[in-house]
Amino acid sequence: MIQPDQLEGRIAVGIEQGSGQAVDAAVSSGGGGDGDLAFDEADLDTARGREMLERDRRGFCPYLWTTWSPGWEIADTDFDRAATAWDNPDWAEISAHAYLHRWGEAPGDPAYQDLEHRLAEPPPVRVPSLVLHGERDGDNLAETTEGKDDLFAEHYQRILLPDVGHFPPREAPQPQRRRFCA
Repeated sequence: MIQPDQLEGRIAVGIEQGSGQAVDAAVSSGGGGDGDLAFDEADLDTARGREMLERDRRGFCPYLWTTWSPGWEIADTDFDRAATAWDNPDWAEISAHAYLHRWGEAPGDPAYQDLEHRLAEPPPVRVPSLVLHGERDGDNLAETTEGKDDLFAEHYQRILLPDVGHFPPREAPQPQRRRFCA
């Protein structure tokens, strides 16, 4: 695992998908929502929600994708490629636990307790950082990454991507490539 002090002087680029401590802190401080937005996070705390995840993975996951990325046409080949992961016998249990842990509703691995405790108040990100956030993200709303400049000690830029939802690299790969390979 890379420790924060190992990142000094390097450039960090994050594509916002709720990953990374600074983004998780931003999202969890204002998380939750109404209706479909909160389904996977709230209902996975129930036996009914976990059963749906277990029983109807190939029906439930596309529902989430279209909720998170309204208007995105998922190619059958992309769906089929992703769906192979959902076929793993432990996928539903691990996925449900990941969401519950993210929101403080399930314990983490005791081996990482000290690290989790230290990251409970995230240290400032000390490398130049870029957050790409889809304006139409129905999972991590664009507002959840607003006003987070205080989490970054170095240059920080947040770019909202118009007509893009939760999966910028899948929904608009060419603009992202041009942005980083120019």
